[in-house]
Amino acid sequence: MCIRDRYSIVQMPQGVPVATVGINNVVNAVLLALRILGIKYPEYQEVLAKYKKEMAPLYNLILQELKMRFLKL
Repeated sequence: MCIRDRYSIVQMPQGVPVATVGINNVVNAVLLALRILGIKYPEYQEVLAKYKKEMAPLYNLILQELKMRFLKL
């Protein structure tokens, strides 16, 4: 991380919310947008809820694998 990156983080003005997503990670950007737009458009909240429900089994498998590898459970 270069000094310009650090300045961009610490110089964010108070009262101005800023969200960041990873480079080449369009899925997280879309999920963030759906959360924000879902405040006004309830149908976006429904799309997000459906996506989360569909992804839950995959996340659970990943979590189990991480636990086995790193926590030796």
